[in-house]
Amino acid sequence: MSPAILLAIGDRIHRVKPEVMATPPGWTPFPTSLAYRRHEALQVLHDMFELRGSGVPAWVFPLRVGDVVVMRSCPELELEPELLSLLGWLCGKPVLPLGHFPPAAMNHDAAGSFTDGNDVFRWLGNREVG
Repeated sequence: MSPAILLAIGDRIHRVKPEVMATPPGWTPFPTSLAYRRHEALQVLHDMFELRGSGVPAWVFPLRVGDVVVMRSCPELELEPELLSLLGWLCGKPVLPLGHFPPAAMNHDAAGSFTDGNDVFRWLGNREVG
């Protein structure tokens, strides 16, 4: 689930200043201390309002036209039912949790190198354990 979805969905809730996003929201139906760090808030705002080729931000179209919100979820998350309920309220649409999707398995070639093209995993694989 994109952080942008929880911050500015439709016309219901606006938290468009980094200073506001760096404090826990007062509008959740449950107590929370979740908040963005300032640099995270700046990036989320940039991503939310960056115009695409159509002239509108990428998140607007799916939320305006879609009938349901589908998201990855983690049943072990303590607040998941409350968060799903909140997301449904914010979107004005039913939310369909799909469960947790583990990362794709990494493949090794004959030489033992990573073949997924991901430099970070390759770098981590070359580090000593411990």
